[in-house]
Amino acid sequence: MNVTLVNSFDSNVYQNFKRLDIKDLPLGLAYIAGQLEKDGHNVTVIDPIVDGLDSNETMDRIIESNPLLVGTSATTPIIGNALEILKEVKHRDSNIYTVIGGPHISATPLETLENNKDFLDFVVFGEGEHTISELVMSLDKGYPLKSISGLGFVDNRGLAKINEKRQLERDLNSFAFPARHLFPVDKYINKVRFEKDDTPHISLTSSRGCVGKCTFCGSQTTWGKRVRFRSVQNIIDEIKQCHNDFGSNNFIFADDTFTTNRKHVIDMCKEIIDLPYSINIFCSSRVDTIDEEKLDWLKKAGCYCITYGIESGDNEILKAIGKNTTVDMIENAINITKQAGIETHGSFIIGNLGDTKETIEKTIQLAFSLDLNEAQFTILVPLPGTVCYEQAIKLKAFRCNPTDYKSFFFYYSVVANLTKDVSDEELIDIQRGAYKRWNENG
Repeated sequence: MNVTLVNSFDSNVYQNFKRLDIKDLPLGLAYIAGQLEKDGHNVTVIDPIVDGLDSNETMDRIIESNPLLVGTSATTPIIGNALEILKEVKHRDSNIYTVIGGPHISATPLETLENNKDFLDFVVFGEGEHTISELVMSLDKGYPLKSISGLGFVDNRGLAKINEKRQLERDLNSFAFPARHLFPVDKYINKVRFEKDDTPHISLTSSRGCVGKCTFCGSQTTWGKRVRFRSVQNIIDEIKQCHNDFGSNNFIFADDTFTTNRKHVIDMCKEIIDLPYSINIFCSSRVDTIDEEKLDWLKKAGCYCITYGIESGDNEILKAIGKNTTVDMIENAINITKQAGIETHGSFIIGNLGDTKETIEKTIQLAFSLDLNEAQFTILVPLPGTVCYEQAIKLKAFRCNPTDYKSFFFYYSVVANLTKDVSDEELIDIQRGAYKRWNENG
């Protein structure tokens, strides 16, 4: 069966923010494509972002691929763009089936299907590889849709039906590697992260899930409450494949928290060190999962920068948002990371539940006192599937309809205000001021 997967446009998400030109290979779609190929299906991938296609050119390519099924994936800010693609597909050819998955759908499967069932045939929620493969098999062989866990569909009466949630795969090694060969990998060059190397950057994961319980994060909606790890050898095999097939030395580990498991990360570093070539690594960490020994091994393995979700400079706010960290822990993690010779990137959120002008000023002051290499300042956006989304609804804090997802922007826009005494205009001014000050000092 011919399946076409499409990366959704995202430019409007950054329309108020001069986003640096970073084009990332859509890893989720690549995993889906890899599993479909492994199970014997023909897959075409279209990425209009990296190929510079407009909507008409994208649609022409989709139709030319002669698909029986067209699928895409979406986070909350781009859900409207993703649905527009599928709506136009159905308009062009009503015989083509349409399906959508991704983080937003995992949080809102019934809502998404019910509100778009005139052109949307299926939704996939949770871990999607096996679900969409079974869906394709069902369409090909006529198996009953109601038996596919993790799937939503429109029945013969036009009713939206959501099947039971799929159990998470215990053995992550069983998944096929992402089908990067279907993408123009040489176009995914990240001059922001790897300015001294023109080889493509490769995003990959060593695990799924996060130990954190942050109120603003929807990771558990898709990956559950526990962290699952790939074997070290399976990860090394993927690194080797990417180096051999695409000539890449630049790797971004997209795990929620790459440094969760001490033995796993150190064993992985040891294997990377033994490779006959050097690689560059960028990864994410929590300040409560890092120490000198891990940092020493990461540095030896080629890790040049770690991004930390710092979020706030006030201990009470950190507690309120479920971060389970303190300012002292933050300062220690950044200090020992710099001492190890690894660059630091910090992410900060302003407008958290209970934030005041004073606590936000603490956050800004902390960001500058840490002497980070890079900093990111975002205004809190309560996303569906998160605790803070429910908090915002309860407090009537949304500045738009909570389902008006086209308004969910992280930069120079206030989706919901959960602060105590900071106006929307002040939040935007603080974000602009933080970036202006950062750029002037950089």
